[in-house]
Amino acid sequence: LGALPTFRFRQRMARELLAGQLPRHSRRRLHAALADALQRRARTRQAAERHAAELAHHYAQAGSTQQAIHWTVRAGDVAAAHHAQREAIGYYRTALAMLDSAPAPNEETAAQGDQPALESYRPGQLHWQLGESWFRLGEFQSALRSFHAALEEERNSGDLLALAKLNRLISDTYRQAGQYDQTFGYLQAAQAALALLEQQTPENQQDTT
Repeated sequence: LGALPTFRFRQRMARELLAGQLPRHSRRRLHAALADALQRRARTRQAAERHAAELAHHYAQAGSTQQAIHWTVRAGDVAAAHHAQREAIGYYRTALAMLDSAPAPNEETAAQGDQPALESYRPGQLHWQLGESWFRLGEFQSALRSFHAALEEERNSGDLLALAKLNRLISDTYRQAGQYDQTFGYLQAAQAALALLEQQTPENQQDTT
């Protein structure tokens, strides 16, 4: 029981040191060490996610952009799960900004173990999560902007199931916003994407041979 308070005390000491005159490379190493220690203390994924915001901060300050993106998104997910949608929106926006400015993965980031976290998030996914948070708040025009941004991004992925889901979400959002003239077109687009997906399933391909 005494381990966690001791760790927090050491964190406070580290923050005081970081606020001082440490060289930049030393601050980065210290932030990386704090993030690593926090993850090791957490032991389980659920425990680590309770500290997602702290992990995101330390990884960002350590220069581990991909890990910072990963934990920032997880912090947003935790906030959304606790119905703190505006807090979640803040995290998702921060993750999008980091993703937009992140360098392309290279051998150095792969060696640091950062690459999987970067590959697990696309801009379209983050716009999608933003849209869902806006939708839960009842701010449908903001939700539509996010869903449309997600749709534009996901068109390039070729993921027909994602396109179907996004078109259906846009249709539902227009309906909630009372813009019924737009609702039917996006519902049709969702159905068309599902029909294409069904044509591409292995069972259907076998039937046609």
